[in-house]
Order: sequence, then structure tokens, then C-alpha cells
Amino acid sequence: MTARRRLTRPLRVVRARAKWLRGLAHHRREVGAGRELPAHADRTPVFILGSPRSGTTLLYQLLVEAFDVGYLANVHAAQPTDVARVEREQRPRTARSGSDFESTHGATKQPWGPSEAGEFWYRFFDRDRHQVDHAAPEDRTIVQLRAAVRAFMDACGASVVFKNTINSLRVPALAAALPEARFVLIERDLTDNARSLLVGRGKRGDLCTWWGARPTGVEQVEHRAPAEQVVWQAREVHDVARRALGELPPERTLHVTYDELCAAPRDLVDRVATWLAATGTPIERRPGAQVPEEFARRGGGELDAELEAALDRAVSEDAR
Repeated sequence: MTARRRLTRPLRVVRARAKWLRGLAHHRREVGAGRELPAHADRTPVFILGSPRSGTTLLYQLLVEAFDVGYLANVHAAQPTDVARVEREQRPRTARSGSDFESTHGATKQPWGPSEAGEFWYRFFDRDRHQVDHAAPEDRTIVQLRAAVRAFMDACGASVVFKNTINSLRVPALAAALPEARFVLIERDLTDNARSLLVGRGKRGDLCTWWGARPTGVEQVEHRAPAEQVVWQAREVHDVARRALGELPPERTLHVTYDELCAAPRDLVDRVATWLAATGTPIERRPGAQVPEEFARRGGGELDAELEAALDRAVSEDAR
């Protein structure tokens, strides 16, 4: 090993340690600022839930375009321990231009484009164990999550919309942390959803490697054929979210479909606005919003004949 390499490695460690300490300081400051903030009657966090590749990103883009809401953008995701400060200083909510409704595997390109912001949520949740079945309002992590979300809402000065597909497995924790939260669950045809997951895996270069949300029981499925894996994943993530939402008061949840999102997005925007107003948290329309009359309904992409046949068998087996 050269002298330069011997010096470079400790320097990387020092820099990584310094970055971690800065992040910890920012996290503590944000949580401290939000700890005493109450829920606002005219503001609510709205969580978009659904299986990976079920239309969650398109729905996220639609609601962010249509409504005057805060959301975690790519600029927030770059500084995930300090999102309230980023909002106050850079004002993504007011600086953004209209959405192009484009994304790649859930990621948008514009600085103000909506982001899943996975690192923000990993401040409060385990990276390896995605599903959370129980949570109490007084749990330390739940208290911190509540504080951080309310600090972000306070910085936005408005209701906020969040989307992260792994949150579909965290409903008990989100509901315990934020009694004012509302949840929108989107469902897509199972075959199209699973096909889209397979196409996504193919584009990432490996059909066999698990991608995205990992419900409890995934260890018993990972050895199966790729088509069987994605059918199980699409169904199970949706079912876990649906069951958890069933434990909440019905006015806190709204169920939508990918088909209605594509066929009539303007009607869906009206439906969301009516639902929120009826539950006591009206939401303002964004001036100048460009909501299209429709989106192209996609079947999930194309597979070769052998993989398509395997998918058909997996869906048939799952229905039994």
C-alpha cells in the first residue's frame, strides 16, 4: 500500500464521521424545533401508499401539481436531516415550475421534483426491517417522527404530501405519530403491477434481485422464480397497507385505482379535495396548475414470451 493510500483511507473515515455528526446535529435541531408544535386544524400530512410500480409516483406528481402543498423534493432529499431548514431557505413549494409527469423507477429529475426521500424516513425506521406492525404514540422514534414532520409542515406553512412505497408497510407507526394524518391507497391491476416490477428489475440488470418494499415473510419468497416474487410483493404490500388502514377511522383513508388516475385525473383531484374538505382539512388548489385530461394507461411494459407465460401462471396460482 502506498503512503498516499494509507493517508487517504483515514481521511475518508474522518470525513464520513464529520458528515454523520453534522447530520445528527441537524436531526436533533429539527426534532427539537418540532417537538412542541401542535397539530393544526387546517394542515394535514397526506401519505400516498401502494405497491411499488402501482402508480404512486404519478399520483404524487398529480397532487403536488394540483394543490398548494408542501412535499419532499429532490433538494430536500439531498439534505435529509435538515428538510425544514431547506424548505425555509429555498422554498421549493413556491419556486417549482409545472410537473412534466415523468419519472424513472420513482425518481424525478428536476431539483423541485417530488422525491421518495428514503434517507429522511430512515432517520426513524429500520433499513432492513421494512414492516412495522405495532407502534405507540409515546415511543421514542414515534415522538421524533411526529416532531420532524410537524417541523417540516410548519416550514411549508401548508399541508404536505408524502410518498414512499415502503411507508405502505409502516401505517401503524405513521398513524400513531400523526393522528391528523390522512392516507390515500392506490391499487393497480395485479398482472400489470407485477409485469411492471419485472420490467423494472430487467432494466436494473437482474431479474432475481429483490427491489423495493420488503413485507414480513419475504425470506420465504426470495428463493422463488422472479415472476412469483413480484406477484407476491405487489399483492402483499397492498394487502398489508389495506389491513392497517382498516384499523383506522374510515374518514382518514381514501382508496383509488390506477385506472381512474389515468382515465380522469381532474376528477380524481376533485375527489381528493372533496374528501379532505369533508374531514375538516380543506386544501387549496395551486394557481396555474396544469392537470392533464388523461394519462396514457400503461400495461407495465413488455416481457419476452417465456417470462410473460411465467407471470400468467404466477398470477393464476396467487388467485387460488
